[in-house]
Amino acid sequence: MTSTGIRGIPRKYGFFGLGGYWAFLVVLLPCCYFGGVSLVAANKQVGEGVESASKSPVEGSGDGNRTAAPSATSPQKEEDGENDIKERRTGPAVSSSVLAGGSSELDPEVVIRRAIWQAVWGEPVSARVRQRIAMYGRELVGVGSYHHAGEGSAKVKWQMRLAAGDAVTNFLQISDGRLLWTSQQVNETIELSRLDLGRIREQIGPVRQSDLSNPLLAMELAIGGQAELLRNVYHRYRWDSAIPTKIDQYPVWILSGEIRQTAPVPSARAPIDQAMLQPSVSGLLPQRVRLAIGRTEQFPFFPHRIEYFRQKVEKNQVTWEMVNSVEFFEVSKPKELGAEIFQYEVRDSVELIQDDTVKYLPSSPLHLTRQPVLPVQR
Repeated sequence: MTSTGIRGIPRKYGFFGLGGYWAFLVVLLPCCYFGGVSLVAANKQVGEGVESASKSPVEGSGDGNRTAAPSATSPQKEEDGENDIKERRTGPAVSSSVLAGGSSELDPEVVIRRAIWQAVWGEPVSARVRQRIAMYGRELVGVGSYHHAGEGSAKVKWQMRLAAGDAVTNFLQISDGRLLWTSQQVNETIELSRLDLGRIREQIGPVRQSDLSNPLLAMELAIGGQAELLRNVYHRYRWDSAIPTKIDQYPVWILSGEIRQTAPVPSARAPIDQAMLQPSVSGLLPQRVRLAIGRTEQFPFFPHRIEYFRQKVEKNQVTWEMVNSVEFFEVSKPKELGAEIFQYEVRDSVELIQDDTVKYLPSSPLHLTRQPVLPVQR
């Protein structure tokens, strides 16, 4: 199946040709622990649940909050008789009208769900990435870049390079909208996995116009890149606040969360989401997380920073230490991201390719979760 992109879709999937999301995560691996995975590769046993952060002001020219959805026609008619998929300019639950207001009463989980939606359906974006990992008395710094074609295309490219002593880890996650590849290379050793995004879309089933604002749909398409990163922290942590503030004069919400005991509502239905509630086997899973989400019209609900904390006990004193941070900075809206950016060729030296598709398959089609349409009372 070739990638048609979000605007050309209807033929097989009812409305979108998500050529992916992925994954991102990003997909960032079954548990989307990019930072942790990198650290494990670089330092043997490292933490679980690693991601990103940023203090740098955002750069780039914007044209407002123009979240685009497919402009193709859907083969399934809406109850009102419309069958044209029209552009949506706001996502579910939270619109751009609240960006400037910054109410302290805002539900943090609503903010994260809206950020997931934006990461799947939002406009194209590019950024530089920096990651800091502090464990066992060492601090490692990784640098890289992030590109997402946006608008449901599922096209993503995330590159990182992290050095630990003599070991150099190169991380690459890339999707052309059909297949998502995740490669980790430590020196000359390459571990490679892939996801068949078409199978995941088929499991989700046909999608109607009214489903575009469904947070559950966005979650299950949040595969790879930032979208999966947000999907994973949403399911792993219980969020207790969304405080409006500024980082270097840049408006953001600061969200704080701790390990969950029960699944959020709504919750995605794939095995990777269920795995988020499993206890940590290694004991290295960060117990707290802090997330900075953009609060501007230029880059609405953009995850600028993620910080992970672990409890530390010394001399009967309990403190919290940051073990991982990931930041996306120098953010911009690219004029064009060519198809060649998202192409990947498997090297001849790769002996084994792990297929992780089944971990992302929802337990049932989307239509089983829809609320029934009540007849209009006359």
